[in-house]
Amino acid sequence: EVRSVRDDVQTFRGELQGMRDKIYTLENAVEELKQIPNRKNQFEEAIDKTISDMLSTLEYHQKYIETVERQTNNKNIIITGVPEFGNILGSDDVERVMHVIKKTGFEETDEKLNIHMKRLGKIRDDLDDRPRPLLVEVESDEIQKEILMKARNLMYDDDCSNIFIKKDVHFTVRRELNRLKR
Repeated sequence: EVRSVRDDVQTFRGELQGMRDKIYTLENAVEELKQIPNRKNQFEEAIDKTISDMLSTLEYHQKYIETVERQTNNKNIIITGVPEFGNILGSDDVERVMHVIKKTGFEETDEKLNIHMKRLGKIRDDLDDRPRPLLVEVESDEIQKEILMKARNLMYDDDCSNIFIKKDVHFTVRRELNRLKR
């Protein structure tokens, strides 16, 4: 009988060791599971840092682009209401714009005022005969400021009372302002 008890004890020891091995394996698995949130947090922190770095770089580049565009736009004005086709203001856009600028009371210097211009937007085929705005680049920001200050004088002239001059803004701002007007 002692022998059978020893055999039973030996069997139980083997089962006990098997249970200890399973417990050890389960404890390791639990530890790994506990580490998952930490790894997840580390991964999320790395993603957040990368996104933050990208946003700060994007902000820097956006400010740089805005600064460059602001310097470029300092010499630009937008003239609205100038007819696209011949009328009493002149036969082409250059003559019409020069006529409008003279009507503001702007005193040209001895040399002819050097301007570059283009019509903004697409040519419309519908019955809307509203003229497209003109983007006009003048020689310097001083000339731009003087023209903008004297632009109010256009409302007193019969030929130019529906023509308005304003400072140029970024095209996305201009597009948003047009969207808000509708």
